[in-house]
Amino acid sequence: MSCLHLLSQTWAYGGVPVPVGQPELIGTLPRYRGAGLVRAQFEVIHRLSAERGQLMLAITGIPWFYRQFGYELAIERGGGPRVSPDALAPTPEAPAGWGLRAAGEADVPFLAELAEAAAARSLVTVPRDAALWRYELTGKRADSAARREIVILERDGERVGYLAHVLQLWGGGLAVTGFEVQRGVSWREAWTTALPYLFSAGEAMAKPPSSRFTALSFWLLGTQHPLYRVFRPQHFDD
Repeated sequence: MSCLHLLSQTWAYGGVPVPVGQPELIGTLPRYRGAGLVRAQFEVIHRLSAERGQLMLAITGIPWFYRQFGYELAIERGGGPRVSPDALAPTPEAPAGWGLRAAGEADVPFLAELAEAAAARSLVTVPRDAALWRYELTGKRADSAARREIVILERDGERVGYLAHVLQLWGGGLAVTGFEVQRGVSWREAWTTALPYLFSAGEAMAKPPSSRFTALSFWLLGTQHPLYRVFRPQHFDD
């Protein structure tokens, strides 16, 4: 009739680990809605969260709906631009010496190290250790909607960054879920290397006439990502 899950996670606040619970996959069959089933389940998972020693619960979804269960708007989850490909044309050529390739298990330590360095930009983070990166690369079914394509950025044959994106268009948009480079590496050169690849990936996912590639979405990167220092789109899709 109705379901609700409690995911256990470890976040960090200023580098200090914090046990966190995340209510997720909440839903009730239409004919049973309005009977208080979700509220009863929240009471159960709130007790369970306390028993697990979790200091905080975080939920994404309909902001005003979950306020009735004690949740308030707290931190930014996303908000980066959704940009029409036309606004980024013409497609630049990749700088000399740069290239991309699919990430593999041998890249796990590099990905974990780069993610740890990037986390220093934020007060609240979700640490991504080697085990989590290995799961991202090998632990999900090929047809899983939660799977991401992870691509390594190289310069003169050396790893200098990574790019991650979804595997199907969302409302015509290709969502970029991760973009990082090592300290001292040019964001502009990384961007001009990645952009042609993203255009090609978006076009490959489009299946006309039912779907078209209409945008690159950086919403999940948030509003303060360093990438926006090197590209400032003048046109945003709604």
